[in-house]
Amino acid sequence: MDLELVSVDDDDSYLITAFPAVIGRDGGNDITIARDLLSRRHAKLSLIDDEWILEDLKSTNGTSVNNRQITRPTKVKVGDVIKFGETAYYLKSTADGGRTIVASRLPKKESSVGGSVMIDDEPDGDLTSFHQSYQLPPGWTNVSKQSTTYSKEVVDQVIKRTITAKQLNPDVVLVFYTNKTRPLVYGVSAKKNEAFWTIGRGPDVKIRVDHPSISLQHAKLKFNAGEWSLEDIGSTNGLRINEEACSSVVLSDQSVVSLGRVDLVFRKLSQA
Repeated sequence: MDLELVSVDDDDSYLITAFPAVIGRDGGNDITIARDLLSRRHAKLSLIDDEWILEDLKSTNGTSVNNRQITRPTKVKVGDVIKFGETAYYLKSTADGGRTIVASRLPKKESSVGGSVMIDDEPDGDLTSFHQSYQLPPGWTNVSKQSTTYSKEVVDQVIKRTITAKQLNPDVVLVFYTNKTRPLVYGVSAKKNEAFWTIGRGPDVKIRVDHPSISLQHAKLKFNAGEWSLEDIGSTNGLRINEEACSSVVLSDQSVVSLGRVDLVFRKLSQA
């Protein structure tokens, strides 16, 4: 079975097909990760008696497994989060693409983000009739967060530079802060009195958020008689408001809900 190191913070991934695999900054390694805090030869991943063993190679900034620094060869498994210095990856099996990583194992989230916007199209017309992705302009990387409150001005600037600039007019906008480089923005319109949209990491959801702490089917966005709500649908890492777990929440303008390690800011643009 092949393994993959998948970045927690961006789209970087490294396929491991042969063992042992030496990981480090040097181009001669089996896996080269060109990050400053990695040593030239940082760590080694071996397959011994059908178990994966990770060993730090006396690196300068250390190697951690699930936030614990290792000092000796350590057994690792699919789903573990490995940090080389300050660079975090989770270990994924190529035969198990649906695994959700437990959020408590992930390192602290970054607060700086830039982004793209996606406005999704649903065949029955419940969503706005667009399916495109736009990169945000250069320089939009310093979105600040204080506690669980995102600045309305900053969120509106993201919406203005993406949805409004494209002359789109959804009823609500969902801004997912997934990592330090890209907020993901969905515009949604309710064209029926009652409708719902599934949110998750899987291929069959209406609103896809590709983050390791998000389950394949994580939550359901619901519209009923003028009211918007969010409901957990058996996810691994659940929903939280102000760090308190909840099974469902009625959404108002500027609501902030955490799904796993992803923060969702809900912005209501119309009175529908």
